[in-house]
Amino acid sequence: MQKINQWILAFCFVAGLFSHTAAAENTLTGTHLLDSLGKNLPRLAQRKSHRARNPFKIGDLHTFKTFNFSNKKWEETPARLLKTGENICLYLEEGREVDDKILDSLVKEFDARIYPTTARYFGSEARPGVDGDNRLTVLLMDIRDDSETSGVYTSGYFNRADCYLPGEIPADSDLQTNSREMLYADINPSDITSSEFFSTIAHELQHLVHFYQDAKEYDWLNEGCSQMAPWLCGYGHPRQISAWQKTPDNSLLAWAPWQQVANYGQVYLWTYYVMNRFCRDEQERVQFFRQLVADPEQGMLSYDKLFKARGTSFSALFNNFCITSFVNRSQVDPANLSFGEDLAGFQLPATAFVESLPTTIRNNVSIWGADLVKVALAKNYTELKVSFAGDLNTLRMSPRCWPAMYL
Repeated sequence: MQKINQWILAFCFVAGLFSHTAAAENTLTGTHLLDSLGKNLPRLAQRKSHRARNPFKIGDLHTFKTFNFSNKKWEETPARLLKTGENICLYLEEGREVDDKILDSLVKEFDARIYPTTARYFGSEARPGVDGDNRLTVLLMDIRDDSETSGVYTSGYFNRADCYLPGEIPADSDLQTNSREMLYADINPSDITSSEFFSTIAHELQHLVHFYQDAKEYDWLNEGCSQMAPWLCGYGHPRQISAWQKTPDNSLLAWAPWQQVANYGQVYLWTYYVMNRFCRDEQERVQFFRQLVADPEQGMLSYDKLFKARGTSFSALFNNFCITSFVNRSQVDPANLSFGEDLAGFQLPATAFVESLPTTIRNNVSIWGADLVKVALAKNYTELKVSFAGDLNTLRMSPRCWPAMYL
């Protein structure tokens, strides 16, 4: 490989346990938190097939159980049914005002693009649902959170307990149910007219579908699919990828509560990278995501099954993904070390710079994460030796170092 300048990149990764048990930048969704509270829910009942009864009428006032993400408590939110479509019943929190034409456009967007696209790629929810209606309830409301102090607001969420009848929820559960398949979308400070608002609806819809297809799925894989749903709907890349650039040492497989916004950016780029690696057209994308979501395994095992059928493994793809996240240049050989032209400006920063050799660097790296060290060379080395030392007693896979790459 031709040397372009005097910087050399040394990639140092620590691989994690192979466990069998295992938007805007300032936004996140609340689904993962409610999922963590709902791990004790029973297996979703296989309900008898019955004709949809469509009981909801325009003008109906209903009081919903909603979650306050600031104090972690349940509240009651009255809302009125203002619009209906083929696949949606649209409620607005009482006391809030949204222009009628904006509500019409949301119903149209949901029926024409968001619902059919998400269902095509990821599958269907229960139809009819627990409420006997084929349509999904979407509640527009001011989601209560601590955005005024944290600067990060909750744009939407899906509550898996809503898919159950009250008598099916365990007495000790931390969740409450509205007994209808539904999504919650924030309208303050979210801009209901923006593509990012539509992205939130698509994101949460994928969670609803994924829960019906595989209720035990791990957060990072589930969130990766939900991050892909807006892109597949045509809403573009999420700005949360820039949050990952600020905290690049992040574990792909562990949903870190202290780096939640970065998590969204990382799992998006992973899913986007994998999709582009294996899927040449829409038909192959549909097949890939349908298989991934419907697979009864979870997390890495689901991915590994698909990867092995395509001649590679999770570890191999993860390695290339990490290198791509730091390099991301289409002219680098091999060419798969790129996210593509529309993400050509994305690169994770180095965590350390070395001016002279030999040297010792002491640092930590997340399991299933990566750090980049840049070394300035005084002369044209043809070989760089890197040795590792650390507490690896609990790891079943050894740390790895890839050959240095001249860029």
